Amino acid sequence: MRAGLLPPLPNAENLFERLHSAGDLPESESNERTRRAIRLSRSILSPLAFALLVCGVSAGSDGIDFRERAKLEGRVSEDGAVTLSWSGEEGRAVRVEQSAAEDFSEASLRYEGEDAATVLTGLPEGVHYFRIGYADAETRSAPLAVEVRFVPRGRLFALLALGGAVVAATVGAILAGHRRAAREDGDPVAGGAGEGGEA
Repeated sequence: MRAGLLPPLPNAENLFERLHSAGDLPESESNERTRRAIRLSRSILSPLAFALLVCGVSAGSDGIDFRERAKLEGRVSEDGAVTLSWSGEEGRAVRVEQSAAEDFSEASLRYEGEDAATVLTGLPEGVHYFRIGYADAETRSAPLAVEVRFVPRGRLFALLALGGAVVAATVGAILAGHRRAAREDGDPVAGGAGEGGEA
């Protein structure tokens, strides 16, 4: 359900006042209890209506939206790739649109089909907005913001150097162990002159 489609809640207190002024509800203790009950119902129904409105704006009137929205918006992609999945009607095609602006003033189509997920790659650094809706409908979900921030070059080079050092140390340890084992077995090649050199 979209904003503006939810009918306004009636003002129960004003309704009570109009009825009372017209003489339909005479002044009594029971009517005072009715007034308190009306106030209580308003305090319960107003947050409920607000929650329904927020859910409607997020999911769109067709009820389709991205899965794990909070998780996607809370993480940063370091490789320019993002996996989007959604729950919708089986066999009904959906459209995933992307834009650099939250209002989708300029949008591009990134996926259209009946699958329940898609992987998008090659995203440049920055914040990218996505929205989804059925291909045969006009309504779309609320924008989903995904941030791409690549690993800094200095950090990347440091990780590569550390990885190279680990590999070199591992190879050296393997070769040293092999030579030590060969000397213990009397191998003349690995252990130097060996027994043949002493003769």
